Amino acid sequence: MGGTYLTFDPAHLLVDFSTFFVSTGLCVLFGHSLGMHRLFIHRSFKCSRSLEYFLVHLGTLMGIAGPLGMMKAHDMRDWAQRQLPEECHPYYSQQEILPRDSHWQMCCDFQLAHPPLWNPPEDLPSIYYTMEKYWILQQVPWMILLGVLGGPSAVVWGSFNRLLAGMYGHFLTGWFAHNVGFWGWKNHDVKGVAIQGVNVGISVRGRDQLGRISRGKVLAILTAGESYHNNHHAFPRSANLAVEEGEWDLGYRVLKVMESIGLVWEIQTWDQQKTDHLIQLK
Repeated sequence: MGGTYLTFDPAHLLVDFSTFFVSTGLCVLFGHSLGMHRLFIHRSFKCSRSLEYFLVHLGTLMGIAGPLGMMKAHDMRDWAQRQLPEECHPYYSQQEILPRDSHWQMCCDFQLAHPPLWNPPEDLPSIYYTMEKYWILQQVPWMILLGVLGGPSAVVWGSFNRLLAGMYGHFLTGWFAHNVGFWGWKNHDVKGVAIQGVNVGISVRGRDQLGRISRGKVLAILTAGESYHNNHHAFPRSANLAVEEGEWDLGYRVLKVMESIGLVWEIQTWDQQKTDHLIQLK
């Protein structure tokens, strides 16, 4: 925040805000959501190796972890949440009060006394181990480029403020996505598991002036569709996180455009997956 104050110039606000929104949008949409989550972790679609590496690289720029760290954290959380009811530790359920959970998730390293064995996929290309080892340093070339193109304020808005927004945005989406309240709704329950996901965002009953049902679309756009977390619990391998009428997954829409020009293929969708593990909610 000090950098924002020191480089503040009203004449550059439009450029600074544009730098922030473009860089954050690229990292959230193409990096974290499409590259790291749907491709690297869930293999929900296929693309060339070079495009995959670039998308996962953009995912590391979120500032949360490297590719192996993200995969392990994701797999451990999913394992814990799929235990029997009441057997998931609050660290993994994210159902503690928000200040405590924010401290746990962003400041603490949680160690189980008897953790499950986790190993990365055996056929994982060696480049991912390099990306993991130097994941923090991957910010540096982009900082230099921003500095050359836009000066110190571009570095502040395109790197530091982007990192702040990405990390806190990721945490807040995860916290709200595991706590039922007026801000969310569920389409399904997964049978026999400790934790259910929640689709985050006000679910508007009825239709808007154009006759469309609106179900959390604002947050769905800001999170590239990741706010539909109940749908993701139900269909984890689906690249389309929008299931019901009125839900709109920006990430999936972008994938379909990429598919139309030959950049991606074999996109997995929820209607191709089994449903015998689900309870349909009315």
